[in-house]
Formats: sequence, structure tokens, C-alpha cells
Amino acid sequence: MDVIVMGSGVIGVTTAYLLAKDGHKVKVIDRAFEPARETSFANGAQLSFSHIEPLSYKHSLKQFIAGLIKPGSFLTLGRIDKNLIRLISGLIKNSGKKKSLKIAKNLFEIGDISRKTLNQLIKDEGIDFNYTNTGTLHIFRTNKSFASAKKFSKFQKSIGEKLEILSLMGCVEKEPTLIKMVESRTLKGGIFYPNDASGDPYLFSKELAKICIEKYGVEFSFDDPIKNILTDSKKITGVNCKNGVYRADKYIYCLGISGLPLLKGINIETGIFPTLGASLSLPVDPGDVAPKMALTDTDNRMVYSRIGSTFRAAGGICITKVDGVEKKMFKFIKKRLRDTFLSYGSVEKALQWKNYRPSRSNSTPLICNVEKYQNLYLNTGHGHLGWTMSCG
Repeated sequence: MDVIVMGSGVIGVTTAYLLAKDGHKVKVIDRAFEPARETSFANGAQLSFSHIEPLSYKHSLKQFIAGLIKPGSFLTLGRIDKNLIRLISGLIKNSGKKKSLKIAKNLFEIGDISRKTLNQLIKDEGIDFNYTNTGTLHIFRTNKSFASAKKFSKFQKSIGEKLEILSLMGCVEKEPTLIKMVESRTLKGGIFYPNDASGDPYLFSKELAKICIEKYGVEFSFDDPIKNILTDSKKITGVNCKNGVYRADKYIYCLGISGLPLLKGINIETGIFPTLGASLSLPVDPGDVAPKMALTDTDNRMVYSRIGSTFRAAGGICITKVDGVEKKMFKFIKKRLRDTFLSYGSVEKALQWKNYRPSRSNSTPLICNVEKYQNLYLNTGHGHLGWTMSCG
């Protein structure tokens, strides 16, 4: 069967790989000059299979609301617009305990499939992307957030998640540079998730695309923006691009925010809204004691990952457009680095990155067939868990 995949981020490339390995003829289209140059380029790098608490869950929702009014928080808010209204109404709709836990269970199941598929991919292809499968440590700065996480961990255990609750010194044993937080009395405890991992999604996508081409005959068309999707009202009949019109039996949308106008053009509503995130990638000298453990700072909605000789810090959320927001987000990340670690690499030489993530108010991606068009499928809306769920 001939399949066109729209988008060559980590979602698009993994989709193309699994389809081609299954025997299909696959063509991937993207406006960038190589894979993973947009949302997948420099994200948090964590494969956070354990990160299943939806934003609508009681504690997360309270944290989000507090972030709206707290100066210097992880959340930046500009003018009130339809995206913000849609987000808040969606969070409220999904905020009941039963519904939130159902969402969490769904995220766990998608993540578990992704983790097992990724492990098989690594085994089959021998791909190198600075992969480290030593787990992640979630750290907590307040007794309230730690208590909430421990309560949620009981649910995680009940559905099969492996975890270990750690004391202050247990956290320091995992990651020695956290001693600074102990000394400043800003660390209350941690939860260690052994099944989590980390790796460079950009390098992964590049290497996997190469395997797709050389081993499975996948065709990639880069520098080829999609103008519009063609239909006959019942099915997709082609994809009109800068370099021509491409046709196939099936079409899969793996684009993020940039492609939403294409779906709007054929009257498909996804419930996706843009959330801006940012990261700093700091070079680390061989003798530097920058953190090696993948960490999640839950109170600040930050993640930290070691990728070879690079230490990456990612975080900050901006829901609506704000002038100069990038400067504010990078300032927030740098402050968290100074407050948290004894050492973290060279800020002066850091690579700054920002991009919009395709998020949904129920925290659940769209991995489905489109009812309106029998040969169109969606694989999008993963929000901050795109890398984590990419093989799911």
C-alpha cells in the first residue's frame, strides 16, 4: 500500500519507519531541509513514560491556576484569547477524579507501547542517539507537592508503573549535584522511575530517517511545504506541495501546530492549541560535574537531561502570544539552573531554542482514523510528550 506521511519530526519519522518495516511504500513530506528541525529539535530529551498525570488532575490544575497569577512562574500569560478560554474550559471539563485517572491510564498504556516498541527498534537497528535508560528522578520543592505525588504514585503502582519514593539523601545519592537544594532546604524528596530514559530526539530522527531510506526504501521530500490537502469530500485525493501534487492510498498527518491550517481547510477540528516551550543546551567540559541523571522539577514544570557532552534544561509554558516572551522564558530557565545545581555547564555558550508544541486540554494525542475521510489518519497532539510517545 502507498502511504504519504505529512511531517518529518520524531512522530513522522517513527510512523514512516514502522509502516515501511510492515511492508508499505512510504513517502514523507516536510517543509524543513532535514528531519526534526522544529518541535523535535531541542526539546527536553526525556522519555518520560511515567509522566502520566494530566494537567486536568486536581494538583496539576491548581498548580496551573496558581501559575497564572504568580509572578515569575513557569507560566507566561499574555492577552486572553480563544486558545486560553478553550484550554481552561477543557481542563475544567476533564478535572473530575474519575476522568483524570482514566486519561492517566490511557497515557500510561500509550507510553508503555512506545517504550517497548522503542526498545525493539534499538535492538533491531542498533541506532545511536545518546540513549540512556537509567530512569528519571522527579524532585519536589514543597511538602504539599511531594504529598500529592506520593498519593498519585499509589494509582501509578496499581496500573503497573514501577517507582521508588526517595528521601533527601536518597535523591542526592542518585544525583550528587542536588546537594545544593538540600543545603538551601528547597528539596523535600523525590520519586525515582526506573523505566524512564532520555536521548537526543533530533539525532534519533536523523539516524532513523537514514535507516528508512537505505534499508526500507522510504522517500523523503524536504524543502517541500504543503499548500493544501485535496479531497473529493469522501476521501483524500492528494497533497498539493511546492514541488508537485503527491497521491497515495492512505495519508497520515504527523504535523504539529504548523499544519493546523491544512486540517482547517478540509473542515477538521482537532482541539489542538499551541503551547510555547523553550530550552537551553549547555556544553559540558569533560571534568565538569554537571548533572548526569535525568530530572523532572515538578513544581517548576522543568526537565533536565544529559545528552552526551550536553546538559539540557527545558521548561516554561506560554499559552498566548506575548511580546518578548522568549527572553522571559530563558531568564526563568537560567534562574532555575542557578537555584538547583552546584554545576550545570556553560550558560554563555548555551544553544537557545523555542517552539510550539501541539497540546490538547485532555492531554491525550490524536492517534486515529478521521471519520470524515476514510483514508486520512492523525498522529498528532502529543504536547510535551511527543518524544516519549513517538513509537506508540
